[in-house]
Amino acid sequence: VRAAVRQALSRLLAPEQSSLMAALLVGDTDGLSEAQRFDFTQSGLAHLTAVSGLHLVTLLRALDLLLGRLPLRYRARAVFQLLFLLFFGCLTGWRVSVTRAIVMTGAQLAGKLLLRPTSPPCLLALSLLVLTCCQPYAVLGSAFWMSAAATAALIFLAEPLAVRLNRFLPRFPARLLATGLSTQLATLPWSLALSHSVQLASLPVNALAIPLAGGALCLGLALLPLGLIGPPVAAAAAGRPLGLILSLLRELAGWTARLRAGRLYSGWFNPCLLLAVLALTLCLWPAWRRVALKAFLVLLVAGLAWQGIAWLNRPPVQVWFFDVGQGDAILVRSRRGTLLIDGGKPGQGTRTLIPALNALGIARVRLAAVTHGDQDHAGGLAELAEYNCLETLLIGQGLYADSTRQVSEAPALAALLDGARRAVQTVAWHDTIALDRDARFRVLAPPDNREIQDEARRDSNAWSMILEGDLAGSRFLFTGDCTPAGERRLNETGWPRADVLKVAHHGAALTTGQAMLKQTRPAAAVISVGVNNYGHPDPGVLERLADQGCLVFSTRTCGAIRFDCRPNQLTVRTMAGGQP
Repeated sequence: VRAAVRQALSRLLAPEQSSLMAALLVGDTDGLSEAQRFDFTQSGLAHLTAVSGLHLVTLLRALDLLLGRLPLRYRARAVFQLLFLLFFGCLTGWRVSVTRAIVMTGAQLAGKLLLRPTSPPCLLALSLLVLTCCQPYAVLGSAFWMSAAATAALIFLAEPLAVRLNRFLPRFPARLLATGLSTQLATLPWSLALSHSVQLASLPVNALAIPLAGGALCLGLALLPLGLIGPPVAAAAAGRPLGLILSLLRELAGWTARLRAGRLYSGWFNPCLLLAVLALTLCLWPAWRRVALKAFLVLLVAGLAWQGIAWLNRPPVQVWFFDVGQGDAILVRSRRGTLLIDGGKPGQGTRTLIPALNALGIARVRLAAVTHGDQDHAGGLAELAEYNCLETLLIGQGLYADSTRQVSEAPALAALLDGARRAVQTVAWHDTIALDRDARFRVLAPPDNREIQDEARRDSNAWSMILEGDLAGSRFLFTGDCTPAGERRLNETGWPRADVLKVAHHGAALTTGQAMLKQTRPAAAVISVGVNNYGHPDPGVLERLADQGCLVFSTRTCGAIRFDCRPNQLTVRTMAGGQP
């Protein structure tokens, strides 16, 4: 049946719209692109693409209106609704949220048929019991707890909150806002854990998106027969209004996802602050108000103290080597600013970098340096620029002047420069970049001269920016995709001493030579590499690093790697637990 639904939708709608409609109608998210998934998650509208009680209630109301026009008695209508519940459960694969909604609705209908009273708390308890018995492993998933928490909030929290809001707003907007606010408060811990951020604007956005999704559901269900058996031309023409609704929903999700103002990040919270939010909601009940207010104040002070102590204990500078596969993405974070060096391949911006920045509580990166125009360095930065996560883009003078020639060769660089627009600043050979007194960088290469320009026509890596970082007394060397010719030039002029070396070009065989290692003498080296067909890292490079007595960390085996820089102290931690 689900395959037939997908086929019908493909005849009614364009591919991107049909995949979104399949997610809305039957919870089939396989056809959604990564960009669509990310936009709906970051905008707080992901619940629309995960079939839940909202979808079921919308369809049941439409069915009830249709049955009301037929000469059927109440019991007959109730039987039709129960049969529809079973059909919808089978159609959607009995997902956790759908099963919970079907059990609650079915029990309520059965109670009316048997003339027995029902109460929402008892219905919720029954649905959770049935879920636990039929799908015991569902208890281990976030969907179970988010569905239970959101439903409990609608039962216990929405009505008292609507009463309070009704003092300032008309009844309908007050109830609508209370519904959205109560469910968002209830699911806040899971939202922060899964997407690492919550957009406050999702409250009014949901007020627009939910009617759009409801209209799309009803219209899509009504057009399904035409999509199944109707002529293709007629089906495509009839599907245009539905396509318009879905396009509006998609644009709304994309706009909200790109909105940085009003976003709360998981890095800003701790358990005390989350409990303070819970205590604040308990103030809605008069019997709990005094105790809840005291608890709120105590937890708020404790949470703020926790955050303050964590900030004071944080090292002056942290250096993160993110695991972005076969590419580079390095974040330098000081107390007063951030510098992101490269961003990995296209897709890594939304898949890795933005979630990581959200988890660290970084709303926007102050400076982002693109070393050169290759896809595995500039692609993720273009996505950060698209989602308004960059303040200023740093690019080498020579690379910027040569960027018009590289439009066809380096589309990611062109997209990055187009996304950054006015916030582009060029840096030159021997320039200094300062975040604060604990984090300073010097551009070691390349110079913008005829030799480099001629070399860049043969190998775009010739423009790769090489940075030396003085980070709270520890020296880092960021070599990008340094070429053999670029390494030889610095061998002649002299490499600076480095405590940590970012190995050039993912450990390519022709770089990181013995002469370079003798001058830099690194104590640790990081190879940013993923699964590849190039043989990276080369065994010869690993051997030369071992001969130098250097600890080698690889993002492929260690995951993300963090260096904590303090005066006279440098510590390293790997996120995946791998060892050098």
